[in-house]
Amino acid sequence: MPGCNKSKEGESVDLFTTTKVERRDIEIKVTATGSIEPIRVIEIKSKASGEILALPVETGDVVSAGALLAQVDTTDVAAAYRQARADLEVARVRESVSRKSLDRAADLLARGMTSSEEYDQARLDYATARANVIRAETDLETKRERMIETIVRAPSTGTILKKNVEKGQIIASVGQVNAGTTLMTMADLSSVQVRAMVDETDVGKLRPGLPVTVTVDAFPGRSFTGEIQKIEPQSVEEQNVTFFPMIVQIPNSEGLLRPGMNASVDVQIMKKTGVPSLPNDAIKTLQNAGVVGMFLGLNPDSVNAFVDANKARFMDHDSTRRGPGRRGGPFMANAPSESSARGARASGATARARPSRSGGMHFSSRDIPQGPAPGVMAAGSIGVVFVPDSATAKVVLVKTGIQNWEYTEITSGLKVGDTVYLPPSAALAMQSQAMRDRLKQFSVIPGRSSR
Repeated sequence: MPGCNKSKEGESVDLFTTTKVERRDIEIKVTATGSIEPIRVIEIKSKASGEILALPVETGDVVSAGALLAQVDTTDVAAAYRQARADLEVARVRESVSRKSLDRAADLLARGMTSSEEYDQARLDYATARANVIRAETDLETKRERMIETIVRAPSTGTILKKNVEKGQIIASVGQVNAGTTLMTMADLSSVQVRAMVDETDVGKLRPGLPVTVTVDAFPGRSFTGEIQKIEPQSVEEQNVTFFPMIVQIPNSEGLLRPGMNASVDVQIMKKTGVPSLPNDAIKTLQNAGVVGMFLGLNPDSVNAFVDANKARFMDHDSTRRGPGRRGGPFMANAPSESSARGARASGATARARPSRSGGMHFSSRDIPQGPAPGVMAAGSIGVVFVPDSATAKVVLVKTGIQNWEYTEITSGLKVGDTVYLPPSAALAMQSQAMRDRLKQFSVIPGRSSR
């Protein structure tokens, strides 16, 4: 473990440790959060108005298509139906009478015993009677539909999510002006969706059909699988950050996922198994190589000069030597000569570094460049690592592959088992400095006498 020591310059902390190139599984994921939603919510309303006589369902009930949801009072519509049936009977009798009158008028006209005007009037009376029959039949069918509409049935299989009315309540029917009373809402929860907000920087990596893994707090240790349905085109801005809603559909045959549950969505973009890799903090960008080398006792100018001179040659060397299953050999920068190191120390361009008993490097605490975050070093980029070499270190150029938040694949420059220095992150250095500052302030603990 790192130790703490005093030097003439003040407190300094042993923060450099070592790590090895190991085979790991590297997975690149896009993570987002959202909530479980029904795919389609149906509002149940009645076309008939009146008192609710029966309401046999409760919230949470699973109903099949056609199941009875509510029964509305039929007193008024039943009376209207009986009246329409009677009107149809009268219309049919009148049609029969007018038909006989038309036949008699036709016979009289043929024998010359009546005028054509009287015959035309008989035809008109029959046509009117026939129209009244059709009108009465249509009215009766309408009244029959009104009777049927007093029984509210489920339009599809689903779960009752919410009830808005109770038995005995008077409801309004749906009309051209009136929206009507919503009796309840229901949805088919055999399949649900998650509306997750994805940062705009990740949208380009996603596409419909990609598999996703969803976890919810209600079932720790269990994951649910689904796939991306779509990325909505309209962005949403929250706290000056642009997001795009991603719709993920999840099968829910067991009914465990319920609307409103908070969900975490992981979309796997790429995964490699058993590839040589290093922690991100062990790999530095070409721009940071000199600064980190300074903390390891190397002349930063020498490090930068080596990197500039060899990065192009490293790429050429790697492409010509590496075949299937082979990796190019390491390109290393030797430690600075004693004369160059003395010159660097005299100019203040380098920091004194030496091995400590804990196996790390001992140096004055200050910010050290962190390892590249995912996306900073694209696959095929050149990075810099530092390997132990006697009392100091050597610079090694490496070629990187895929990278996630923890590890970076090493495709060339090192082999499995090679040891490299693991510089601390800037956050760790700042935390250590803040702790030392607090210890200085409270050198005497209140309530205790100092000796």
